[in-house]
Amino acid sequence: MKRPEPGNTKPRIVDVRPKVMVGVPLQQPQVDFRLAALLVNMASEQRVRMVTSFAIHQSPGHAINTLAKQAVDMGVDFLLAVSPETLPTKEPFGRCFSDLDVVGFPSPMIKATDDENGYTIHYNTFHDVDDKLVPMAAYDGGLGRVDVIGFGCTLYAARVLRVVKPLFLREFDEDGIATGDPGVSFCRRAREAGFKIWADYSRPCTNLQTIDVGMLIAGEQPTDKVVAKKGGQIELP
Repeated sequence: MKRPEPGNTKPRIVDVRPKVMVGVPLQQPQVDFRLAALLVNMASEQRVRMVTSFAIHQSPGHAINTLAKQAVDMGVDFLLAVSPETLPTKEPFGRCFSDLDVVGFPSPMIKATDDENGYTIHYNTFHDVDDKLVPMAAYDGGLGRVDVIGFGCTLYAARVLRVVKPLFLREFDEDGIATGDPGVSFCRRAREAGFKIWADYSRPCTNLQTIDVGMLIAGEQPTDKVVAKKGGQIELP
C-alpha cells in the first residue's frame, strides 16, 4: 500500500462545540415577530452548533414532547425549549458550558392581592415544601438552585431527556380531571432521578402579552392594573 507523501495529508477538523436544538412548541403555525427576530439572531451564535425546530400541535404537551424526542434522536447536547409567549432578554447559550442538568431563565409572574396595590410580582421559581409551591426570591448572584421552575425558556441537558420521560406529563384524577402542573411534575421527577434544577436570574425573560380584543373595543388601556385584573403577565420593572 502506497503511503501518502508527507505534506499531502490534511488534518481532520472536529467541531467540539456543543450542539443545541432550539425548540419552539406551537399550537398554531404562527410566532410573535419579536421571537422570530430573536431566533434569527440566535442562529449567528458562534459558540454552539444550533439547529431550530418547531413542533405544531393543539396539545402543548404533544408539541414539547415531540421536541424532546427529536433532540434525543438527533444526538444534540442540549434542548433549549422556548415557549411562544416567552422572550429571552439575554443570550442563554453561555449556560451550555456550566455543566448543569436543567437551567431555566425565569419569567415574571403576577399574583392578585387584597391590598391597595392589587398585585405582587415574583418569578416563576418555587420552593417545593410539603407538596406546596412557595415563590422564591431572586438570587443576588444570578444562578441558584430551585425546586421548581415553570416552562418558559429552559435549557435541558440531553442526559436528562434520556431519563425523565415524558418531559411534559399532565396528571389526571380518577374522574379524568387534570391535577397539578406539568412543569411541577417534570421538576419533581427530575429531582427524584437525581438531577438538579437551576435558575439563572442574570438572564431573565419577559412575557409577550396578548391583549383581549374586547378591551380594545371598549377603549380600555392595557395598564399594569388592567393586565393584573385580567390575569395576564407583565414585565418586572
